[in-house]
Amino acid sequence: ATAGLLYKCTALYSPQDERGIIWNDRTVGIRWPVTHPLLSTKDQAYKTLAEMTGELPVYIPSFA
Repeated sequence: ATAGLLYKCTALYSPQDERGIIWNDRTVGIRWPVTHPLLSTKDQAYKTLAEMTGELPVYIPSFA
């Protein structure tokens, strides 16, 4: 199976702003059909969402 992913960016890629969470974080609740995926070294090092507290940006909605 293949998948396509499109997304819109408002600025150039900035490695220091890159974030991610571990693929099998139970609190996210995704039921993946695999138990031992092939992951890059970078993806293996990601933390759970709970462990990312304080490291993620905070977005404050603005209403015009």
